[in-house]
Amino acid sequence: MLKFILLMSMMFNTMILFSSHPLFFTLMIISQTLILCILLNFFYSSMWFSYILFLTFLGGMLILFIYMTSLTSNEILLQNKFKLFLITMITFMFFMLMIKFMNLNYSMMMNQDSMNLQNFITLYDHPKNLNMMYNKPNYLITIMMISYLLISLIIVINISNPKMGALRHLF
Repeated sequence: MLKFILLMSMMFNTMILFSSHPLFFTLMIISQTLILCILLNFFYSSMWFSYILFLTFLGGMLILFIYMTSLTSNEILLQNKFKLFLITMITFMFFMLMIKFMNLNYSMMMNQDSMNLQNFITLYDHPKNLNMMYNKPNYLITIMMISYLLISLIIVINISNPKMGALRHLF
């Protein structure tokens, strides 16, 4: 299951390279974040860390989406059928290569009976709690993330001053 999640993460990384529209790019980043949060649930005994991470990324993506829609023109997302087919085939070939190199068995990956509960229990034998995020090696990263969010909030408030009017002027 863990290899399948890593494989999906790699596939979304390749799809991000081919994205040309900000809306599609935002959708790929949100799905990549969701996969990362699922991956973090396997390693931590508490889901709060991945939940907070997902909410932070989702809030950031919503701010970026509002910023993009206020500054860009109303451009329609047109898809060239050949380009879409080419991207799908490249992603499918990459998926098959990764299955071959990671020694994944497709039937085992899709079979629900193969998911043994004992494999998931062994991940939680060594309980890790949320205090690890605030202990000595990681507290600097946490303080840096909090400071970064505070500075970003102050900058966004200063940029979007309601007294100045809309960011995009309609002609």
